[in-house]
Amino acid sequence: MGMVIGQLMAAPPALAASAADYPIQDGHFYTEANGHGGGLGQWGYSITDAEGIPFWTAFQQFGGVTILGYPISQRYRAGDFVYQATQKALLQWDGRNVTVANVLDQLHDKGFDSLLQAKFLVPPPLGTSVDTGLSWGMIEARHLQLLASSPLLQAAYFSAPNPLLLYGVPTSAPTMEANGAVTVVRLQRAFLQLWNTAQPWAAANQVTIGNAGDILKSLHLLPTPALTLHAPPPATTASAITATSSNNWAGYFVTPSTGNLPTAEFTDVKGTWAVPQVDCTKNPNSEVGVWVGLDGVESPTVEQAGTSSRCRQGVAQYSAWVEIFPGDPHTVDLAITPNDQISAEVQYLGGQLFRLSLTDLTTGRSFAASYNAPGANLSSAEWIVEAPLVNGTIATLATFSPITISGATVTADGQAGSITNPHWGASQVEMDTPTGTPWARAS
Repeated sequence: MGMVIGQLMAAPPALAASAADYPIQDGHFYTEANGHGGGLGQWGYSITDAEGIPFWTAFQQFGGVTILGYPISQRYRAGDFVYQATQKALLQWDGRNVTVANVLDQLHDKGFDSLLQAKFLVPPPLGTSVDTGLSWGMIEARHLQLLASSPLLQAAYFSAPNPLLLYGVPTSAPTMEANGAVTVVRLQRAFLQLWNTAQPWAAANQVTIGNAGDILKSLHLLPTPALTLHAPPPATTASAITATSSNNWAGYFVTPSTGNLPTAEFTDVKGTWAVPQVDCTKNPNSEVGVWVGLDGVESPTVEQAGTSSRCRQGVAQYSAWVEIFPGDPHTVDLAITPNDQISAEVQYLGGQLFRLSLTDLTTGRSFAASYNAPGANLSSAEWIVEAPLVNGTIATLATFSPITISGATVTADGQAGSITNPHWGASQVEMDTPTGTPWARAS
């Protein structure tokens, strides 16, 4: 699930079939990977929880479009399994659970290693004879040690919520390809690319996830009927999104009060965004913060992790921070720059303890720490762009380009989903000036 937050004076687009992708019954419809550019009225692929196969739920839990890319096939059955391909992975249903299939292992078994390296810059796997006789724990540790030669790839691998479930273990050491332009590590279910030089699609030292699903498609290993596009289905909002206003928040929050879990406790919230660049020529002393958090709507506390882009005397400054409100924000040791992709998570650990984490997916660096939050009641989750308090006064909102928060997921009572999950209600927050003029709005 994604959202866009920007400064504007016009109404946002409706959440309906007017976009390249939109919610449908039990899932989501995407046109972006249809081979025609995607957009209004085009055909595409749905990913849903229909027939009791929770591909849509798993898609969100694994990180959505940010981690898996867009769907590139319909679901299909092969042998005892049901599959659905995305640009970067192959989802697999075994009758009980949705997992990610071992795509790269399967390509090895089919004899594609030489082609994978020559055409897609994926190194061949190392031999497994040294694993003979070892316990699984020892095998896992040995393969994970392969990442040690590249701290950036290692950090990117472990930044995933459950890298072993999502990627499997590394099957090659980080290997330079394309005359040193990129360093690639092969995994059982994916491959990670560290771009050593700037590319049109990646900055220098940025790690990207290879398109393993697209490789399957290009090698004609996906059944042709499953690649058939289908017409746009009717749009629906999975739950009512109500509108409210704030003098310094724009974004979304979820609570149990308008959903089907009236006593739900929110225990985890995630989101990913690019650090907004600020224009200090218009407002030399201004600021914008982006964060995810728990509580804050019906609680005296807010547990937050985010970034700040500010102008001080006309000079732009960027930082990452965590906060247990009503305490002050704490700047963390994580150097960030504009357009860095930041993944943030706030997780309840039990008692009064919360884990706040931030990962710079562009550099591979991360921060995580645990904090006590007396008074927290787990009553809401938020994805917010903010004009923060500075010395007790709301700061002038900095001039920034639209901010997209993707991978917006939340867990309540052990159930994970997006902001439109019908088990909790979503509210859209508009930031208004004291005179009621819209300052920033989400859509």
